[in-house]
Amino acid sequence: EPMINIRLKGDTKLKSKLEEIEKNLGYAPNPKALARMMSYVLMNKLIFYKVLEGKFKLPRMVLLDTSSKTKFLEELERYFIKAMEVTKDFEPIFRTGLYDMIDLPDEISVLEDINDFIKILETFSLDEIVDMSGYIYEELIPPLERHMLGQFYTPSDICKFIVKWAIRTPDDMVLDPGCGSGGFLSEAYKEWVRLK
Repeated sequence: EPMINIRLKGDTKLKSKLEEIEKNLGYAPNPKALARMMSYVLMNKLIFYKVLEGKFKLPRMVLLDTSSKTKFLEELERYFIKAMEVTKDFEPIFRTGLYDMIDLPDEISVLEDINDFIKILETFSLDEIVDMSGYIYEELIPPLERHMLGQFYTPSDICKFIVKWAIRTPDDMVLDPGCGSGGFLSEAYKEWVRLK
């Protein structure tokens, strides 16, 4: 958060992106909110990479070099670039505008925490990861900010209930334009498999 305050004073490109967000959302996130959103976006990038890793035979993301923030971020960026090159897709996931511009603190403990998260991802199945990202979002972003952003997490039990009510045949179609962490889509897929 202090780093964001410093950058907002001198970085015209960052200010411009923030003004664009304010124009689109009708509210300007404060530095603390930006730091939380940056953390959540980075978490989603890591999760998404791990999901793609198995499906596209991407290089396995292992512990990143924590000797310097610069090396850490460069290594992370190489993974994300590789994911876009191999899949020829997913640029909106790995290129997130304003949230790519916010810097990490130059503290080894922060970099080690991110490495710990990467290790933890290795121990979960895809379904567990989808559920986990929603819960983390709920804990990380306060309700007022979620409301301002129009973003809400639906617990998996509620997703299952609504999907079972909505999908009656294997030929039913689903449109989820605000899919977030994909809870409804994941449950819809399971229901189609069950029906077929």
